[in-house]
Formats: sequence, C-alpha cells, structure tokens
Amino acid sequence: MNSQDDSRRSDIGWRCAADVMRREVVCVREADTIDEVERVIADAGVSGVPVLDAEDRVVGVVSVSDLVRRRADHDDETIMPLDSVDDDGNDIAIEGGRPAGSALCACDVMTPGAETVAPDANLREVARRMVDSGIHRVLVVKDDRLEGIISTFDILRALAE
Repeated sequence: MNSQDDSRRSDIGWRCAADVMRREVVCVREADTIDEVERVIADAGVSGVPVLDAEDRVVGVVSVSDLVRRRADHDDETIMPLDSVDDDGNDIAIEGGRPAGSALCACDVMTPGAETVAPDANLREVARRMVDSGIHRVLVVKDDRLEGIISTFDILRALAE
C-alpha cells in the first residue's frame, strides 16, 4: 500500500458506516423491565442500547443517563409510569395492557426513535451529525432492520487506524 492509500484509510471521509459499525449489537425489548435493561447494559459494558419491538424494529434507545435520571427522580423500585393515573387519580392500564403500578419497562424510560443512518452513509457525515446532535451513538439500519451501531469510540478507532 502506498502513502496515498494509507492517508485515505485514516481519513474517515473515504469510509462508510458499514466499514466501522459493530455488527453484534446488544439490544433490549420494549417490554423488558428496567432491572433487566440495567443488567444488560452493565454486563455488556455499554452506555446505551437500542430498544426493539416485537417485529425487531428499532423503537428507541435507552442510555445509562435515562436510567440514572429515572432512578434519581423516584425512590420506589416499582415506579408508576407517567401515564398510569387518570385525571381523578385512578390507576389505569397503560399501553400493552400492563396494569398501572407494574414495574417500569424499557418503553417507559427510552428516548423514542433513534438517530439512524444507512450502511452506505459517509462516515465523516455520520461523525458531524453525532457532534452536531450531541449524541454518542447512531444505529445503522437497512430496510427497517438493525444492521449495526456506531459509537463515538468507533469513530475514534477509525481515525486511529
């Protein structure tokens, strides 16, 4: 490889999302309890995970910050979802038919939606988008299916190669 090839390899402008994405992505389901989500994140040593619905579509992201913020705001382990009480203070069932007062799940604390990019997205543009949006990860999606994930650390690693 000549020096021009070397400089192209380290310049993220020549690369696409698929070149640096991690294909094995730790995910949770929207019905997983917060305790399960915390365990998955801690065991995987990641700062956030995509949340998938029953059809394996990405519906959001749960980050460590989401979990810590929710726990800090509430004392009780079984925290009532925000929409579990009607205007008169009566318990109501929430989405998915879960009874009010049941343990919170990923769908209750996730950030809905997610920043996504296509596998062929230019890596420089992906990096710029992450910086401009103040996010630490983007999901790589093709045909509504999760293909991989790119974190700011993955971009740093690409720059160092």
